[in-house]
Amino acid sequence: MKFSKTLTALATLVATAIADGAAIVDALEQIQSDATALNDTVDSWSGDLLGALPITTKSTSLLIHINKGTETAKHSANLTDLETFNVAVTTLNLVTATNSTLDTIVASKPKFDKLLLSPVILLTLKSQKDASAQLSSAIAEKVPLTFQGAAEQLAAQLDAAFEEALDAYSFF
Repeated sequence: MKFSKTLTALATLVATAIADGAAIVDALEQIQSDATALNDTVDSWSGDLLGALPITTKSTSLLIHINKGTETAKHSANLTDLETFNVAVTTLNLVTATNSTLDTIVASKPKFDKLLLSPVILLTLKSQKDASAQLSSAIAEKVPLTFQGAAEQLAAQLDAAFEEALDAYSFF
């Protein structure tokens, strides 16, 4: 009886510890939601110091969810073809949202410059770029070999968008 309960508990633990494609999609959708919220906040920001606080909060939330998404992907089983398709579609939507957010952040650089916050934005962008690269890598490891090229292309698009934003905020 005791062995049966232990075995059931262990099976439940293993089942919940292994993520799947749906868990990765959920994580990507949360990241997209955070990126969109950050975009909206930066876009509506008037340029005052107090108004910069919600930007910091939303940037932090985004970074936290990127890191959580990486952990979800790392603990995921290898993806099936259908799961890969669903992850790819969600990733395309995320890339679009990320590009828009980065464009908004670049367009707002004069406001950040005025408050001497551009170095903080630069560091934040670097952290988010690195975390995004780790997420992309973790997901790519779970994608079937036949889709590795497509996964690398999506990661490259995201990397290029971050590089443009980083160039805008770089001092040299």
